[in-house]
Amino acid sequence: MIKVLHCFPNFDRGGMGNYLLGIIQRYDRSKYQMDVCVLGDRSGELAKEAEDSGSKVYVCSGAFRGLFTFIIKFRRIIKKEGYDVVIIHRGYASAIALIIAAFAGVKVRICHPHSLRDVIEKMDSLTMKIVIDIQKWLTIRFATGYIGISAYILRELFGPVITERNSRIIPCGVNLNNYEDVVTEGLAVRKKLHIDNMTKVVGHVGLFLEHKNHHFFIEIAEHIARKDENVVFLLVGSGGPLAESVRKRINSSPVRDKFILAGWQDNIPAYMAAMDLMLFPSKWEGFPIAVIEANASGLPVAVSDLPLFDEAISSEAQWCRFPLDNPQKAAELVCEILGSNSTRDKLARAARVYARDFSIENSVDKLQQYLSGLVNEN
Repeated sequence: MIKVLHCFPNFDRGGMGNYLLGIIQRYDRSKYQMDVCVLGDRSGELAKEAEDSGSKVYVCSGAFRGLFTFIIKFRRIIKKEGYDVVIIHRGYASAIALIIAAFAGVKVRICHPHSLRDVIEKMDSLTMKIVIDIQKWLTIRFATGYIGISAYILRELFGPVITERNSRIIPCGVNLNNYEDVVTEGLAVRKKLHIDNMTKVVGHVGLFLEHKNHHFFIEIAEHIARKDENVVFLLVGSGGPLAESVRKRINSSPVRDKFILAGWQDNIPAYMAAMDLMLFPSKWEGFPIAVIEANASGLPVAVSDLPLFDEAISSEAQWCRFPLDNPQKAAELVCEILGSNSTRDKLARAARVYARDFSIENSVDKLQQYLSGLVNEN
């Protein structure tokens, strides 16, 4: 039995939380025991579902809230259960937990970043750059392996340190079954939101965070609305530090009546089925699960021109990308896709085929194979 502890900053609903829960619910219990340690002040919205699946969920407040207390508590959890593997689902901030795990005798210590935040925050100040560089050095020193949700994120964070031997790319999988036969549910959502069949829906799914770039989404929407009157813009999601500023920006928009803020929804497949296109203008991403969900839905996407989208969308959709400094060009791209049924059908078919590689079952299999190999080597 290989005992694994996943350490996660929060275990709430959303892309990464749902992904980790999917792993917890599907791993092979005859060979593994996978538990969760939430590096925060509360267990999170998904904790009960994980516990109902047979996993333990610990709460261990982050190191910056009290380093000594964190060290004692985190070490106690590791020693009590005798974990063979500790996976820290963070970037350079994995350092402290990796060090504690090393001194607690854990031989397999994995850094599993989901975000490029560390690279972005280095630009904030010289002090932040020094702190992050120290964290990076310590992470490299104490990690014995790396898991990347994309090749891009590992390359950006760790560069030449990453090799085929010490790393594995395991994309964040989704339950593809949830995205089949949801046309009727999508029609019900449109009816609920008072969207008629002639109106096209351009949507987005995500928290109101800086890198999700909702303000640029609004700029693009304004250009689209000038070109096509039969379009509305559906934002699915709630929370995040920019929620209020996004609402204010929408309220001041000349096309504010075309925006629908649906809030958080549990049935994301139904809301995606109600859309005609997803617009994803991110400034940066580790790997956007919402785009994979769009692929699984057969939903065409228009995305910002970030390198990571080389991996997140099909080869047939690579032309559906726009620069982050030109909302008019982005709007023209969206209108081109919306204006051609044959184009949308072609993109939809390619998206569904591409999504097959991103099933949660594939993610579980790849993770278990990688962990088994590392444990056997050690």
